[in-house]
Amino acid sequence: MSWKMVQLLLSAVMILLGAAMPVYASDCVAPTKAELDAAQAYFINRQIVPVTVTIATEALEPNDECFWKIRFYSRSSSQSATWFLSPDHRYLLPALYDLSSKPTLQTWKKNARLMDLLSSGNPPMVGSATAPVEIVMFSDFECPYCRQLEKTMKEEILPRYGNKIRIVFRQFPLQTHSWAHEAALVTSCIARDDVPTFWQVKEFIFSNQESITESNLVPLIAPLLKQRPNLEPEALVRCSRSQETQRLVDRDMELGTQNGVYSTPTLFINGVLMRGTGEIQRLNPLIEAMIAQTSNAATQGSNPH
Repeated sequence: MSWKMVQLLLSAVMILLGAAMPVYASDCVAPTKAELDAAQAYFINRQIVPVTVTIATEALEPNDECFWKIRFYSRSSSQSATWFLSPDHRYLLPALYDLSSKPTLQTWKKNARLMDLLSSGNPPMVGSATAPVEIVMFSDFECPYCRQLEKTMKEEILPRYGNKIRIVFRQFPLQTHSWAHEAALVTSCIARDDVPTFWQVKEFIFSNQESITESNLVPLIAPLLKQRPNLEPEALVRCSRSQETQRLVDRDMELGTQNGVYSTPTLFINGVLMRGTGEIQRLNPLIEAMIAQTSNAATQGSNPH
């Protein structure tokens, strides 16, 4: 074999080896300032954080697949959120879920403790107590994205998964909304008296969100409460003004704040936090992965429940 032929073969081998070499984080192209500004603008425009909060953005380290961690943080508080920018810097993702990974027993127990905490205190819930997937939803009745989530849950998630999921509702009225706090107080009174009626009223409020004000809220929902003597308009107003009801709403908000909630809607799905509108294409893969993981863990005896 000639030396020239040897050189050609060596070159071919080097090319093949180079193609097979993994991409390391140091080889990832960092996002430019313009790309970070675009990510921040998207983050703000989607109202992931309240409009009153001024945020800054920084790029952290990439992972082995060149997904960059992007941290959005408040300049005036300790609140922050970490999202992921795709390798081509085109897509901004709230989380990366490795569906090939198996949660450890420690992770199961940690998430189970969190979900036990978030569903404690008898909040309104719907679904089977033995459902493999539990969704705790922090919501604001005046929030348009919460209305979208309500529609998704009613039309897509509940019909699709049935008794495989349980939904827990938590109040998280934002200060920037004019009647959300009043709605939280009123509906907390309803939930304490009759949970099925609460779910009916919740659906009504979200469906009529644009026409509701603080002053007309109780008159508008009154027809739904005719069969509940304890929820006549005057009694409902008295209940909503009580310190006990205020403490219920405050507890929900404190519980959310202590666990990273600062915007609505925020979901905890078997311990995994998800912010945003709960679009069906984002929710379905996660719920299905949770169902599969719970089933596998139960089979292997590693599910803490």
